[in-house]
Formats: sequence, structure tokens, C-alpha cells
Amino acid sequence: YTAKNDKLFYMVHVIYDQNVPCSDHYNTFLPLFEKLGVKCLLRVKVNLYPNTEILHEHAIHTDYPFSHSAAILSLNTCDGYTKLKDGTKINSVANRILLFDASEEHCSTTTTNVPARFNININYIQEQTLS
Repeated sequence: YTAKNDKLFYMVHVIYDQNVPCSDHYNTFLPLFEKLGVKCLLRVKVNLYPNTEILHEHAIHTDYPFSHSAAILSLNTCDGYTKLKDGTKINSVANRILLFDASEEHCSTTTTNVPARFNININYIQEQTLS
């Protein structure tokens, strides 16, 4: 993905999308899906946000236009973060997972203090959402 008229971009490895595993790494995630209580998997992707000289907040967005859960697992510690609709910033800390409703507005950022920001984004529906 590259933002319009600038050099901001990020790289994605899709693990699961549109009801199909898209990666040989899919089975590695099965224990995590079970621990999260996933009843319906929507998408799983690994994101790499390259280092930028200045920290950039990406556009605020929602992942899907219906209520669903998201888990963002930070793979490394850096000065990047995820910002929620209310302005709360959740720092990227290795092995920390953020759980929230990704139909609510949020955004990601780049990083300035390490070569790249890495996270895994899991969108899913839990049993209580179905009730």
C-alpha cells in the first residue's frame, strides 16, 4: 500500500482473507485463534511499517463496516502506536496484544526509532458478538 502523492507505504503478508487461508503460516496461528475465541475469522495479515524520519499517523479508518473484534499483536517495541477513536494511543510493545472493535475508527503509525514496526492484525467475530 502507498499513500496518494507521497512516499509512505507499508508491506503486508496476508495469512487469511475472504474465507481462504492465503499463507503456509496459517496453521501456526490456530492456537491464537482458539485463545481469542474466534468463531468466524475475517482476515489475518502481518504488517511491516518501514522507518520514517518523522512519525506519521495514517488515515483514520474502520476495518469493516459492522461490529467485529480485532486483535493487533505487536511483534516489536518501537515508538509507533495504534490510536483509537477517543484519542487513546496504544504503544507498540513486543508481545502486547490490543483487543478492540475495529468497526470503530482507529489508525496506525510508522516508527522512527527502529528499522520497522511489525504487527499482526486479526479481524474476527466472537461468539458473544453473534448472540
